[in-house]
Amino acid sequence: MKTKSKTLIYSAIIAIAMVFAMVLTFVPNMVHTAYAASGTGTENDPVYVTNYAELKEALERDDNTWIVVNEFNNGNYYTLISGDDYSQTSLDDSAYACGAINIPTEKNKHLTINTTIDCRTASTQQGSLLYCFINNRGNLTIDGNGTLAVSFNAGNYANAIILNQGNLTIDAPITLDATCKSVQSYGRAILNYSGTFTISDGTYIGFKSNTLGTLGNVGALWQASENANKESIISGGQFQLKDENGVVSNNYALVNSGVDNLTLKGGMFYGIYASQYNLQLPALLGSYCKFQKNGVDFNTNNLYETTNKL
Repeated sequence: MKTKSKTLIYSAIIAIAMVFAMVLTFVPNMVHTAYAASGTGTENDPVYVTNYAELKEALERDDNTWIVVNEFNNGNYYTLISGDDYSQTSLDDSAYACGAINIPTEKNKHLTINTTIDCRTASTQQGSLLYCFINNRGNLTIDGNGTLAVSFNAGNYANAIILNQGNLTIDAPITLDATCKSVQSYGRAILNYSGTFTISDGTYIGFKSNTLGTLGNVGALWQASENANKESIISGGQFQLKDENGVVSNNYALVNSGVDNLTLKGGMFYGIYASQYNLQLPALLGSYCKFQKNGVDFNTNNLYETTNKL
């Protein structure tokens, strides 16, 4: 009887030891899986972010980072709070930190958006003006099929989803939507201040309230100053300006008032304002590009020179 009891005890001990060994075997895999879910930021192991704080941290890392957004804030919009999520500033005050998110100089950031990122500034805050959402001083590439929407709370600032002071590349059917959802103001998808951009796809929506009348040229994309790089190219995408009624306005989807040349090779533009400067149109003599001027289609087949004023 004692021999049988000892055998049972030994068997139980061996069984427990085997179970413990199996658990230890799986622990490294469990840890690795959890680590991979957050990501290291490489191309093969991107950072997966799900909220504003994670997006800000990943884009502001002082290294090259691959970022993927497949879900955001549980499908709800996120309210940006001054003092917590950003500080009121201006380009004159701080060119390095004028955005809610500030990409470091010369760092490579690859952002894949496969969902809707909806961020809105609180309209009743005092001292809460947001100059721009992403201040890009590095090399930013955006792809995916989602939407980045930002609603600004006041005027007299850039009110741009992306203020570009570096290199910006977009070659994917993403949407940048600057429609203001709470106040009568304006918004821009992209303001190219001193950088270079290459755009070949996507939808870019600017916003201008009817209460502003003819005041100012907003643009879904705006070349803002003489510092903007004239090597920028648009070869595709749709650019439009809307009001609070969702009406597409011909009051300029593209505003080119800062540099002498911007090369257009394609795209759909609901209104172009070129100021006193020229637009380079070398690839439009065929034409993959369509303009609307004063509500009427502008026939690019009538262009015979490589540089034309619109």
